[in-house]
Amino acid sequence: MEVHHHPHVEKKNFKDYFLEFLMIFLAVTLGFIAENIREHYHEKNIAEELLKGYKAELINQQSIFANVEKEFAEKLTYCDSAKQIIYNGEENRKLNTLENLFYHISGLNIPSTNTSAYDQIVSSGSLRYITNTNLLNLMGQYRAEIEKNKNYNASITQAVLNMEPEISKIQDLHNLLHEDSIKAPDGSGYIFPIKPFGSMTSEQRGVMVWYYELFYVQTYSNLQATRKMKQSNQELTDLVEKELDKY
Repeated sequence: MEVHHHPHVEKKNFKDYFLEFLMIFLAVTLGFIAENIREHYHEKNIAEELLKGYKAELINQQSIFANVEKEFAEKLTYCDSAKQIIYNGEENRKLNTLENLFYHISGLNIPSTNTSAYDQIVSSGSLRYITNTNLLNLMGQYRAEIEKNKNYNASITQAVLNMEPEISKIQDLHNLLHEDSIKAPDGSGYIFPIKPFGSMTSEQRGVMVWYYELFYVQTYSNLQATRKMKQSNQELTDLVEKELDKY
């Protein structure tokens, strides 16, 4: 009769099991740490690229601010001149002057302050890699300044639009927004040909003065906002450059 011999199985003690567990635990932990380190460096590289994009956005805005600052300063004079002509009852005597002034007053070149680079930094969570608290605060404040200026212009523009039905009863606006080949004699731009004003009541004249005062106030506010954003932009650019040096 055959006798089956069972293979000898070496029994493990607690120490053997503990060493196996420890080796598996260390392998998993080291793998987890290595993955975290790799992911950290990957995200930090992304943060660096986003910050470079933000710096490029700031530099682009600097040239925009420089241009519109000059335009706003000039437009203040045009708005004030038109307002004074109407206030003094000289609109028909200086009709040609008003036609030229309206070219500069109509419309508003609001700075195109794109914030997509900053918004991308926020949405990606890359702000946590910026260690300079002053830079973080200024980035948020700068974004808020831009948004505040946009909201301000939206409200003032709506106020102007609300007044235009009443203004159209007093002033000829039929050709105000239709450019053609007619240019001002001094080459300054398009002339908005308008009909002479009719006799205005004191109330109507007050409405007209306030209408052009709105343009003046809006232009003045945009000039001040542009100068403030221009200064913040320069401070931000310097801080961003220092932050990039850390990478």
